Amino acid sequence: LEDSRVELNDDLLLINQEHLIPSDREPEIVEYEDSTVYMNKNVPQAYWELKTAVHDKFAENLYIMSAYRTADEQADILAEGNEAATAIGASEHEWGLALDVYVMYHAGAGFLNHPAGVWVNQNAQDYGFIIRYPSYGVEQTGIQFEPWHLRYVGPVHAQIMTESRLTLEEYLASLQEGNFYQYENYLISKQAGTKFLLPQDYASLSISPDNMGSYILTIELALDER
Repeated sequence: LEDSRVELNDDLLLINQEHLIPSDREPEIVEYEDSTVYMNKNVPQAYWELKTAVHDKFAENLYIMSAYRTADEQADILAEGNEAATAIGASEHEWGLALDVYVMYHAGAGFLNHPAGVWVNQNAQDYGFIIRYPSYGVEQTGIQFEPWHLRYVGPVHAQIMTESRLTLEEYLASLQEGNFYQYENYLISKQAGTKFLLPQDYASLSISPDNMGSYILTIELALDER
């Protein structure tokens, strides 16, 4: 797109057992720092800010156990008998949107045994992440509580989901197609097709497919539209 205000991304792409990763395109994966860790394009900056905050508050490094994984790497994990791993094509790791994080000596469920892990679980939304499989969402996600598994959805949506205690599945289902929802100085709208209804003016526009046939528009209002 030629409009510098508009960004296309996959921040709100639903990936689970019923909605597999898209088969008609590839994820936009970028390198994080040392060419050994890769993530979807919007995740590195958000993770760096979260990691910096953890270090500033607790003098601890936030590490990544797993970020982007190829289908072959996902198959290897399944072959190892990892019961928490999802099927090939059903993992957010294969689209680079998920991060499994830890602090030294506190990984997996033990992440919450360290104050930094508790803080991440309480504040990840400020950096655009949700706890993808929260303790209150087992029925909706089909996956047990994973306090270490972060999913990037963008700051606006992360705040709404966390404040409302909604899983990604519930949040996307709550958005009625064609409606506009306001959160602070943003409008959120689920729309289908190739032409979108927009306010007369706006400061920025983020467009993400939801992997269910629609797009989620995140519209930052211009000053005179607020």
